[in-house]
Amino acid sequence: MRCLGTPVAPARLHNEMMSFHFMVCKQSLVFLVLTIALALPGRAGAQQADREFIFANALVEWGFPDLANKVMDAVVRLDPSQAGRANIVKAEGFIAARKFPEAEALVKQMPANDPKADAIQLALAKGYFRFGQLDKARELFGAFFQKYQQPPADADLLKFFRDSAYTYSQMLKSAGDLKGASDAMGKILLTNPDKETARTIRADQANLLIDMARKLPEAERNPLLDEALKLCKEVQWGGMDVAFGQSIVTMATIEMSRGNRERARTLINKEYKDILDSIDTQLKEHDQAGQSPKAGSRFLMGEILEQDAEGMAADAARRDEYIKTLAASLTEFYNVFVQYGDSDWGPQAGVRANALKSKLEGLGKTINIDLGAQAEKAAATQFRLADNLFRQR
Repeated sequence: MRCLGTPVAPARLHNEMMSFHFMVCKQSLVFLVLTIALALPGRAGAQQADREFIFANALVEWGFPDLANKVMDAVVRLDPSQAGRANIVKAEGFIAARKFPEAEALVKQMPANDPKADAIQLALAKGYFRFGQLDKARELFGAFFQKYQQPPADADLLKFFRDSAYTYSQMLKSAGDLKGASDAMGKILLTNPDKETARTIRADQANLLIDMARKLPEAERNPLLDEALKLCKEVQWGGMDVAFGQSIVTMATIEMSRGNRERARTLINKEYKDILDSIDTQLKEHDQAGQSPKAGSRFLMGEILEQDAEGMAADAARRDEYIKTLAASLTEFYNVFVQYGDSDWGPQAGVRANALKSKLEGLGKTINIDLGAQAEKAAATQFRLADNLFRQR
């Protein structure tokens, strides 16, 4: 293993960490080697400081905050202007250990308008969110984004700004503030992210717009749904990939929200079925089923079948067809719950499946579902649902 002072490429960081794990008992020697390496002629400079900052953050993530602080102490000795960054690393260590008062005290020691202090405030907000203190998290996020209507110029703070805007959006969505969640997503686009990140954000915004539209009477939905459809088309210009597949599901959801159930069925079961199946196969081969657009398309098919069944419920002559269609809907939801439990659709599918199971049993039918090897995964999805509901209170 090379000395810690050498640049560490992000792609190789995992290997560095695995080797580093076996050197924890030699902290003093490691620090000595680090200091010598940093002191070599030509080693100082902004680029090297950036690399050491990335490395120190990785050390915090891997549970070595003390060594991370030593890395930054060595950097600060060579370049005192890096003191603010060192405070960020120190604060991240406090937050990881749930020592929030220590991180807050660190902020108070810094100049009032120091962007590094603002970065620590965002790190605190994310920490509070991660550990379930949602009111405190929302207070800090709200204060920050009120202060920064536009992306900050400071490079370190800009990274926190982008990452935190996404976390803040998810928190607002969980709290039911869909407009606020969409606005927070929009802040990420202001930072000129890479193409794929921008496509992901637009796809998420489209789904938020649909959720907002569904809370309105049908006659008032179209403006929001039109905006969501526009975002889907922008996403599709990026290529035939996962984002493309998700946009098809979103387009079908838009049709459902307009009351066009047959058009939605055609999109996911005919026009784009082969593409969705192909993407699904590739993702499963790489153990990434949770990202598959088939989770959304099968969930949507469950909804379509359930609505089909509702149209038969009052017709006694169609009782058998009604029960068969309910059972088909149940199958779709349970398959999403079991096969795609890691997706955003998984927990919702579990709730819908249980409701349909109860309905069918109330009609005198016995429902036997053998999860087999998927039982453990299904249990994990149930716990995730419980955790989500707890966060939403």
